[in-house]
Amino acid sequence: MSRLLPLVALLAACADGASTAPPATSAPTPPPPTADPWAAVRARVSSVPVANLVVIVGDRSGRLLTIERGTLSTQSPLRIASVSKWLSGYGIYALTEQGRMSLADRPQRYLPFWTQDASDLRARVTLESLLAFTSGFNYPPDDAGCLQDPMTTVQQCAQSFYQRGASTEPGSAYFYGDAHLQIAGAMVERATGQDWRTFFATEVAPRIGLTTTQFSLPSQRNPRVAAGAVSTVNDMETFLRRLLRGELVRDLEAYRRERTAAATFLSTVTPLQVLRLDWRYGLGFWRECDDATWSSRCASSMVLSSPGGFGSTPWISFDEGYYAMIAMDEQIVAGEPASVASVRLEQALQPLISAALATLRR
Repeated sequence: MSRLLPLVALLAACADGASTAPPATSAPTPPPPTADPWAAVRARVSSVPVANLVVIVGDRSGRLLTIERGTLSTQSPLRIASVSKWLSGYGIYALTEQGRMSLADRPQRYLPFWTQDASDLRARVTLESLLAFTSGFNYPPDDAGCLQDPMTTVQQCAQSFYQRGASTEPGSAYFYGDAHLQIAGAMVERATGQDWRTFFATEVAPRIGLTTTQFSLPSQRNPRVAAGAVSTVNDMETFLRRLLRGELVRDLEAYRRERTAAATFLSTVTPLQVLRLDWRYGLGFWRECDDATWSSRCASSMVLSSPGGFGSTPWISFDEGYYAMIAMDEQIVAGEPASVASVRLEQALQPLISAALATLRR
């Protein structure tokens, strides 16, 4: 019996140890799924009654959001209409930074048909006034003249506008139309020795990093410098991102400056008039303003955009460090011009994008 006591004590000790062992733990509860910071943006885009639509958002590091609907993708060829103005304005401004042209240049320096008579309004036009749409050649975008003629040339089209004449003192009035840039394009052709399409393909596109964008509408002989490009969302994103990064111009402040503070805005049918937006114009792009009338706050704000007639709208918010683009190829959306619907969507998306970025950057 005495020999069994140590064994009994040992078994008791083991039993006591088993009773004090920590209980088995269950698997940790997974954290709740993270809310999509872009949910409000997606919801607003989903409300647009367009079958084929793309929306992208990105910052200096690259793409943050892609929404593709229907058959349109970021790689699809797209008629960008007046989005072309931003590309053309940039390409011409780059020539001035290279010292090959100047914003103070007058057409008569390059175009043999242009008057030298200082008493003629046309002799006081400058390259800057052409890029800022204050040259006095106040013809609407739907003008039935040479801009729609595939058989003429940029030179002949510019001469046609010259012969039709200017109606306001250069610099005094803003008019949204395509004649200004067609004349500027003719100046570029003479300055570079290349037709506009070749100049863009060999100098501007490689400088930006574009791989598919070309000016071909209404024809390669007479591309509309203000509205004749075919591009893709991917190409436009390259332009927007590099401009946001400050990689495309040496003096970003000078490039972004609004150029129409002293000009009277003449009535033209654009999304601004329909939506009652008081924006200003730069060198082929809009300087946006959220106030009812242009104010000192607007002057210090830095949101650039260039809506197009078929509903594409790219923009850059330098203030918040992002770029975005709405892309579509439509005439009418929900009973209004596609350009108006696109800017309406852009204005609705901007605060939603700001909120999403604030969440991501916490």
